[in-house]
Amino acid sequence: MNKKLFLLISLLCLTAVFFITCSAESGTSPHSPEEQVEQFFKTYREDTDRAVTQLFRSNKNVDVNTSDLAAKLKDVVGKIGYFNGYDLIVKRKAGDSMILYSYLAKHDAQPLRFTFVFYKPKDTWQIYNFEFGTEVDKELKRAAEIYLLDETYVEELNN
Repeated sequence: MNKKLFLLISLLCLTAVFFITCSAESGTSPHSPEEQVEQFFKTYREDTDRAVTQLFRSNKNVDVNTSDLAAKLKDVVGKIGYFNGYDLIVKRKAGDSMILYSYLAKHDAQPLRFTFVFYKPKDTWQIYNFEFGTEVDKELKRAAEIYLLDETYVEELNN
């Protein structure tokens, strides 16, 4: 009798731990910035509104009107066609607690540039800033221009 009771209690405890873990994971965003970006694009393919909303769930301190941002994105995406995937443009770090990712989202008519900035104040990464733009070609042309660099500008680049 005691073995059966022990097995039943053990099974109930394991089931409870499983459900608590699953419900906790479903209410939080992925941990790493890469996972959050991957989840964003996975959702973005189907629902741009939900992709923006989910992205900002990782940071309750950011005061962003996600519905306005999502509406602007949806409007742009509606004009540039089907989403065909994405490529990393650049990744930049500021220490171990802030990181920027810039991605090229490939659409039928033209690309979009997405910039994600993540911040880790303690032990979890959260979205800090998010932008998108359609002038990728102009940015690329500016990056290819030759500048006469003065010493002050060179020092700023090196810091």
